[in-house]
Amino acid sequence: MPPEPTVAELLALLTQSNARIAELLEQLQRSQQRNELLEQKLDLLIRKVFGKKSEQLSSNQLELLLGGAVGRGAAPKKRRLLD
Repeated sequence: MPPEPTVAELLALLTQSNARIAELLEQLQRSQQRNELLEQKLDLLIRKVFGKKSEQLSSNQLELLLGGAVGRGAAPKKRRLLD
């Protein structure tokens, strides 16, 4: 059986864990901001492509157009469409 960790070792592990949690929270925030930006760009692109027409685009048509990625949280392919 391995020896019990010392208080100093436990404190060091806690410090490392807290630093990793902070790093992951920052990464999550950046990903959420990027996701929001990409959603805005997609919305703008859809409005530019389809615009205001007498024929409205239903959510089913949009889902078909985007390959079912809308609403299901499908992972996007890594492609840069807009800058």
